[in-house]
Amino acid sequence: MLSKRHNESFQKCLMDALLKPLLNMHLFDALSTLFSQSLKQQSSRQLLLKPEVKSPLLQIERGSDTVSEYTLSEEDEDTITLYQGFRATYPALAVKQPQDATKKSKPSTHSQMFSDLLDERDALLHLKKDLDSQEQTLASELQSIEDMMAKMDTRKQQILEQLAQLADENKDVTRKASVLEDRIQSLGDTKMQLERLSMRSNRMSMDVESEAMVEVGACYKTLFGHEDSVECLDFEHMYGLLATGSADKTVRVWDLGTNQCKAILTGHTGWVRSVQVTGNMLVSGSSDHTVKLWDLSGVEQHTPDTQPERLVRTFQAHSGGISCVQFDDTRLLSGSADKTIKHWDMETGMVLATYQVDPSAESIENHASFPEDTEYSYASLMTNSDFAGWTHISAGVPTFSTGGQVASMYFYQYALAAGYGDGAVRLWDLRSGICHRQLLSHVSCVSCVQFDETQLFSGSLDTSFKIWDLRMGHVLETINFSSGLTSLYADPRRVSVCAGSANVQVYTRRTGNIKDMEGHSKPVRCARQQGPRLVSGALDATIKLWTLD
Repeated sequence: MLSKRHNESFQKCLMDALLKPLLNMHLFDALSTLFSQSLKQQSSRQLLLKPEVKSPLLQIERGSDTVSEYTLSEEDEDTITLYQGFRATYPALAVKQPQDATKKSKPSTHSQMFSDLLDERDALLHLKKDLDSQEQTLASELQSIEDMMAKMDTRKQQILEQLAQLADENKDVTRKASVLEDRIQSLGDTKMQLERLSMRSNRMSMDVESEAMVEVGACYKTLFGHEDSVECLDFEHMYGLLATGSADKTVRVWDLGTNQCKAILTGHTGWVRSVQVTGNMLVSGSSDHTVKLWDLSGVEQHTPDTQPERLVRTFQAHSGGISCVQFDDTRLLSGSADKTIKHWDMETGMVLATYQVDPSAESIENHASFPEDTEYSYASLMTNSDFAGWTHISAGVPTFSTGGQVASMYFYQYALAAGYGDGAVRLWDLRSGICHRQLLSHVSCVSCVQFDETQLFSGSLDTSFKIWDLRMGHVLETINFSSGLTSLYADPRRVSVCAGSANVQVYTRRTGNIKDMEGHSKPVRCARQQGPRLVSGALDATIKLWTLD
């Protein structure tokens, strides 16, 4: 028999076992064995001591056996058996429901449930163990991936730094290669320049030999190419580029070092009446009312057949033919038969200013036509009143008449001198746009004008060449020629004059002597000298090079 205290302990342990199915199965087996032994001892003792006393508290059914009832003696009333306590606490577990006698006895449902729960617990524990193992595996794999990503990030940063370093090195190599390329190009250009200089030197030697074979004031070279009258020309130095404008509506560019034509610039639809070349830029003005700007970069490296397009811009605003053009680093000016001088923006082609004396005056034009095979005397036409003021004569081509047109122009910095068809030379201030002085002495169109620090030179179709004192505004000297002047060019020593004859006439400023240079077959239209050399163009469509000293 168990004491009451022991029974309570057993009940508590049993409750813990039932309420906590995750306890070890061995504990349950031990409790079951102890409970069975206690039950057998109690039953045997009751049967021996007081079989007549029956107790309604205990009833056990075993298969199909008869149910026996057991009671406790009075002296044992203070003690309670283990099973009695278990039944009193959990009667549903202690008493089994009656079954059909014909049916075979089955194991306790609760025991089976208890066993199933334990099995399920074990399965869950096993599953948990597997899940824990998988979790550890995945965690380990994740940690490996994170470690790999950290290494990759580190490597990525290293690669980025290397790329940046390579980019810097690439830039440095590119810069060095560019420097080397420039040096190579410079050496190539130098080689080409040396070759050209060698050719020019050889040519110059030949020219010197040719010049040595001719007397001073004679022609030593004639350039052919234009198909009509050479109306204007310009060059910077005697072995640089020469630009010539013609009545054949073209501008030709010549290399004076080799005396070869390098380019033929087309685009004008009228006579080219004025040209200027400075550096790699050339400006031309035509009777088609337009001014054109050309780029001559690298022109010496080509032939006329291989030249690229050279035209940069066309300036259009005049309503009459262009008679004169001039430009410097800051401005471009053009004079026209529309009686105006226009100041152009060389970048945009827009007119910045217009200088005009009498806007209300009407321009007069004379027209004449000659058969193409007609021979005529240019000098006689110049003095003929029917052709007074004409600066060009050509088959079927109208030309300008006398009147208020701007026939010539020359400027330096802000000072501008212009020769007009009414015989006046007008001086302008380009800053204010004001005509502040008129030099009146010529009686016909002033076809050419130029000035230096103290003197102004003017030539007119009235056949006179005048030298003016700029300070006082009066004429210092007048020289009359047989025909009207079409061109003049002054340097510190000489003034070359084209006066309607086939000769270039050179005036020496110190002595006042005039020397005729004969060689052209028709009237000379333009001439310019530099140092001991002079270049002229004429109606015979030729360009001649002369010695002066």
